[in-house]
Amino acid sequence: MGVREPKQDRSRRTLARIERAALELIGERGVEATSVHDIVDRARSSVGSFYARFEGKDALLRHLESRIWEGAHERWDEAIGSRDAEEWLEIELPDLTEAVVRLLLETYRVHARQRRLLETRHAPTGAADAASEFYRHVRSGIRGLFLARPELIGHPDPSTAVDFSLVVVSGALREFHEGASLDDALPVPTDERLVHELGRLVLGYLGAEEP
Repeated sequence: MGVREPKQDRSRRTLARIERAALELIGERGVEATSVHDIVDRARSSVGSFYARFEGKDALLRHLESRIWEGAHERWDEAIGSRDAEEWLEIELPDLTEAVVRLLLETYRVHARQRRLLETRHAPTGAADAASEFYRHVRSGIRGLFLARPELIGHPDPSTAVDFSLVVVSGALREFHEGASLDDALPVPTDERLVHELGRLVLGYLGAEEP
């Protein structure tokens, strides 16, 4: 069982304080060193109030993990919704590619730190499902943007090309900002350079010419 969702404004504010306190303390001390007592002290709440909402610390971690992915989902939808459907259709493929790469970078950046906060020896139950659901949603949105005009894509299989492009861009973002395999072999580029170069890479694979 997860969080017992509050119905009153006061209870919702208390839950928000508990969530905020937990993330702050986990960031400062790590998951294992953060106790329920520490969290309620920071949240200016009580142990009884905590257990009225959560069965224990593991339930809180599952709740925080869910909140993180829900937030990522909302931010992605907000970013896509910043332009209406007709505006997306009017964007030339090179500009669309860079716009998509930039959205992926911004979305990744916003929730990457919080994801790292919750990394433990054993990930919270359901975390993988929540992450998979988010990336399925992102993949669906990106496919919709690119495949609305498949005639602009020179690859013989536009659908597969878009899927592979997403894998490549996602992997590159993780590698530059999280991975250790590059070590110091390559300098971390600026955001603008990263977006531009990944955009060119995707365009080349899609079989589109850069103007």
